[in-house]
Amino acid sequence: MPQSPAVTRLTTDAQDERLKGKVKKVIEESEDRSGTWGVQGRKISSIEYYDQSGALTQRDLYDSKGKPFQVTVYGYLDGKRVSNYKTDNEGNVFTALGAPSAAVAVAPRKSDPRYKYSYEYKYEEGKLVERQMVHNNGRKGMRYIYKHSPNQVEELVYTDEGKLNQRYLSILDADGNEIERADFGVVNFEIYGDRRYKHSYEFDAVGNWIKKATLKEVKENGVTSWQPAYISYRTITYY
Repeated sequence: MPQSPAVTRLTTDAQDERLKGKVKKVIEESEDRSGTWGVQGRKISSIEYYDQSGALTQRDLYDSKGKPFQVTVYGYLDGKRVSNYKTDNEGNVFTALGAPSAAVAVAPRKSDPRYKYSYEYKYEEGKLVERQMVHNNGRKGMRYIYKHSPNQVEELVYTDEGKLNQRYLSILDADGNEIERADFGVVNFEIYGDRRYKHSYEFDAVGNWIKKATLKEVKENGVTSWQPAYISYRTITYY
């Protein structure tokens, strides 16, 4: 995927992920603390690669067995930020976030085989407020809205049909780290109902977290408690 000429944005992908410094690679691992996961022990969950300008160039996601199930590469074509998929050794195409529903008619415009998605961004007061995915045939895909207020960010996710299907609220500390998160159940898309989490961190010398311990709110018999959920680990390489 071509990495130049790059499209100028007010923020970089690394900044959008609240990463500090000139990050080159982030390996994230997770470990269950609730005793409910099918696979126990510390296991890899993702790897992200960034260029020196802070642009994300590749994201690899792994399943519970440590096998990559989604690999996405990012770059630029025709003045647009775009992404495409890689395939595994067996030639299977990995699942893509925001893939169109089979029930949605595809626009008649011819698809561009060079990429799967392009991205459009909107900013207000220097902050990212909207990210629109566009299919390679020009049809609008998933849309992400970010509502910023002091020490918190609300994220709304809409389907390619314009229906709200995800809603999150993040409470941030003074350095922009998420210390509380609420995942709200959405009508017609609700699976687990509302879920709430709290995080505590350990940081590296640059100020990026390298260990995040997450507690989950549990309600039983009218009593609310916070119980261990999982631990996330990050190994960060810098330029």
